Amino acid sequence: MSDPIRLGFIQRALDSASLIIQTQFESETFRKSFHYTMDYNGTPTYYAISFILKAIPIAHEFVDCKRLLVMLQQAARMFEQAGAIDAANELRTDGERLAALTQTVVSPEVFTNSETPFPTLFDLPSFFDEM
Repeated sequence: MSDPIRLGFIQRALDSASLIIQTQFESETFRKSFHYTMDYNGTPTYYAISFILKAIPIAHEFVDCKRLLVMLQQAARMFEQAGAIDAANELRTDGERLAALTQTVVSPEVFTNSETPFPTLFDLPSFFDEM
């Protein structure tokens, strides 16, 4: 893909997709309510993720793959915090596959207390499970 016009369009679309995910991730209010509003507010997130996943294999030589893979990590964290563990794991798997494809090294996810998935923060041991 050496067409500079198409590359420009792809880059702008990737920038927009990244901005959607970044803005949502940086909003504590959005992340806290994402569990309840995922059906509505998750649609732009889904399309942003979908576009990134489709664009990286095609244009990985011309785009900042590391930044895009970090955006996918952030999206996975949002889904995990919202209780959509399967979606988060699938997204992480796709991100790892793309990192291997593009030979991109991305730092492992490190959670601070504010980023720890909500179910983990409030997970109290239950002795009833052992009975």
